[in-house]
Amino acid sequence: GNSINWNEIAKRVPLRNNKDCRKRYLNGMAWNLKKGPWSVEEDIQLKDLIQQYGTSWVDVSRAMGTRSADQCSKRWYHCLNPELDRQPWKKDEIRILMDAYKVHGSSWKLIQEKYLPSRSANNIRNQ
Repeated sequence: GNSINWNEIAKRVPLRNNKDCRKRYLNGMAWNLKKGPWSVEEDIQLKDLIQQYGTSWVDVSRAMGTRSADQCSKRWYHCLNPELDRQPWKKDEIRILMDAYKVHGSSWKLIQEKYLPSRSANNIRNQ
């Protein structure tokens, strides 16, 4: 990844920036990465690696060996993070979401960080 000039590549790919191109390469063209559902063993390994590396997703992914940094991050933030609230939505949360949506539109990550930190951005979008 370090010797590839992603800015030059992005100039030749309509509507994509350097980060989009790099992410596509790392996620879609890496032959060693698994796709699809995570196994129980992978979830355990991911939790162990987060204990070791924190949320340095490149390091976690490298140690994992079979999942991209993006896959690891999404699995943690949307599924495994123990701080996520998985209970049914309360009326006051729905009101907060509706008010935040009026101000910020579909900026789910922003709404999550600013108004509903115990919910995942994915959970908010699906609500």
